[in-house]
Amino acid sequence: MKTSYLTNIILLLIIVALFAVSQQQDQAHPVETSLTNIQASNIKKITIRRQDSTDIELQQTKSHWQLTHPIQAPANRTRMNLLLSLLTTTPHRQTIANNNELLAQLGLYPETLSLQLDQHHFTFGDLEPISKGRYILYNDTVYLIDDHISSLLKVNAASFIDNQLIAKTTTITQLQMPLLTNNKLVDELIITNNSSAEISSSPAYSPGTLNKLVQQWQQVTALQVTSSQHQLTQANKVLLWTENSPSPTEMLIQLDERKLIITNINKQLSYHFPAAVATQLFLSTNDLN
Repeated sequence: MKTSYLTNIILLLIIVALFAVSQQQDQAHPVETSLTNIQASNIKKITIRRQDSTDIELQQTKSHWQLTHPIQAPANRTRMNLLLSLLTTTPHRQTIANNNELLAQLGLYPETLSLQLDQHHFTFGDLEPISKGRYILYNDTVYLIDDHISSLLKVNAASFIDNQLIAKTTTITQLQMPLLTNNKLVDELIITNNSSAEISSSPAYSPGTLNKLVQQWQQVTALQVTSSQHQLTQANKVLLWTENSPSPTEMLIQLDERKLIITNINKQLSYHFPAAVATQLFLSTNDLN
């Protein structure tokens, strides 16, 4: 009887010990939760504020994100997604921000860098020296996160411009452009790409060659996009007509041994490419039938 009693006590102690270990493990590995429960698809406006620098504002339209300040241009979708990923990042630690002295120690006061997603305001502070995580302030709470965003908040506005020369939703119907001869743009080529007729050109190139050229213009992406405020008086010109647009888009072309720059006059944006891209976007007399 005494042996049975001792056995039961030992078993009970083992159960209690196992339960305690289980609880400690649960506390050591808490359930990971996102910084917010906000859906990125619901965000309509993004504002970036930097100390001693112009604010950057972006607005969501029906089809894409648009850079609205300080310049007007379609926004780069990849960079928009990176900004919005802050909503679902997983913080490592958090603490209530109850005084400005604490915030100042963490580089959060006074505010020097912030991201606002609609009415949701995030302030970026210093790096934590050991983990290299970034302190951010949101809703009076300080969080420590893996930071993949703050460097993007410090770039100039032009870095947010979509680097695709022609919008993916746009269909080219006609091109008027120079020909490429000995790395120089000369003469003139007119391509007609009406949906009701076969693609054709003057002078006459094969439909396969013309289709490939139009596809290159539809898909080409620049290494860099910059704002262009100056007028180029000595530059070749491309006129590009698109579906549902009676007036052509006028583009100025600069080509040398190192680079190709295509400037959209309407948007006042310059798209920068390696010089080798010119052979993909312009035909030569060697390509004739």
